[in-house]
Amino acid sequence: MDKQPDSRFGDVLLMLAETHEMKSRFYGTYGSGTYDDDAYANLRASVDWCDTPAWVGACMRASDKSIRLQQYAREWPDAKIPCESAADDLLDAAAYYIIAYILHEEEIETMRHNELTDAADREYPDDDLDD
Repeated sequence: MDKQPDSRFGDVLLMLAETHEMKSRFYGTYGSGTYDDDAYANLRASVDWCDTPAWVGACMRASDKSIRLQQYAREWPDAKIPCESAADDLLDAAAYYIIAYILHEEEIETMRHNELTDAADREYPDDDLDD
């Protein structure tokens, strides 16, 4: 008999997607319009702020959640933070890691594009512009 996947997993992913969409409305713009309409503007700001790739910034935020969860786990079952807060931290960490994945893939794609552009420029230099 085949095991059926746990439907709760899909339910949680759907909840993550809905929460991400809602939070993106609040975190999705930054500064003077540089990142307008960008769901990851607050994370991309880490590039400007501390010269860290945006995906690393997302991992750092997930790490903050993990540190809180470690404290919660050490105090379990008498933890001082409410269970709802731990549940929120678990979901937030998962969301940050998904965002880190997306931003990492974007950065890799940008690097590949830049490498191809640089290679094409070396292969076919445009000498005529200097004349």
